[in-house]
Amino acid sequence: MGQEAILFIEDVQREQESWYRFLDEQEQVLYDAMCSGDLAETEQALTELLKELFLPNATMHDHELKLMRFFVGLMKFGQEMNLPMGDGSKEQSALLQTLFKLRDIHEIRGWLQEQIIHPYMEELKKRRDHQHKHISDAVIEMIKEGYDTELTLEDCATRINYHPHDVSRVFRQETGVNFG
Repeated sequence: MGQEAILFIEDVQREQESWYRFLDEQEQVLYDAMCSGDLAETEQALTELLKELFLPNATMHDHELKLMRFFVGLMKFGQEMNLPMGDGSKEQSALLQTLFKLRDIHEIRGWLQEQIIHPYMEELKKRRDHQHKHISDAVIEMIKEGYDTELTLEDCATRINYHPHDVSRVFRQETGVNFG
């Protein structure tokens, strides 16, 4: 290739790099499911991700490293979303130690769901419900103030900086009636 050639690590270690990219994609599927509030989809994504973390031909050391990486990713997700961690009384290191004491994939899945994923999802649902209430209250207030004008859904959505489709959906969910 000559002295001027530049080799990138991805070109040399493709297999490992592609596995991490795949894991990142699997984690994103899990985080998206958690944010959407779909419990069945979240549990399915977690199951699929754990299957990838615990491939049968890997060593115990590999499993621990992959699990630690996933745990740190979950903590990072919670931190970025400003979510309270688990029951609030344990530090991340204590949670990680507990996680490593679990014996099999079923215990790990149950513990992750109980200690981290479900509490995160509950907090995200509270936030979503609060936001939906805020949107519908704002639209109702605009209707009260402008009932005698030609008020449109697009006008309301623009005033509160949301897409008209989202405002329509949330308003219908919260009030039980269409905007029109």
